[in-house]
Amino acid sequence: MKALYIRELLDLPETMPRCIVEINTFDDPSELRDNVKDYTITPTVAEELPELVDRIVASVRRHEPGEGHYVHGAFGSGKSHFMGILGLILANNAAIWEKAHEVIRGIHANYGDWLAESAVLVVPV
Repeated sequence: MKALYIRELLDLPETMPRCIVEINTFDDPSELRDNVKDYTITPTVAEELPELVDRIVASVRRHEPGEGHYVHGAFGSGKSHFMGILGLILANNAAIWEKAHEVIRGIHANYGDWLAESAVLVVPV
């Protein structure tokens, strides 16, 4: 079965409206590696990312519907990239595990095996 993107299911405009910021696509393996390598894990991200992964994985393990999480920050602060990195982790994308950072290594040590065996639905937009 072919994976579908939301953009393939919805009638979206051909051009980006001015109010939407387009981040680099994660579809190209080279751009993906560059995005992962260049992603800066700030002290706030280092604190929040593992906790968010903990909550999501716990919810999936218990077969619960989960809960919403509000990601906030100033314009250009990296909210979209944060969500992209989170998506790579939950999808168990090999590129994210190449990131040389203790937070990523810790998440991989805690959940790498489980993520490899579990299907978490990650919907790239």
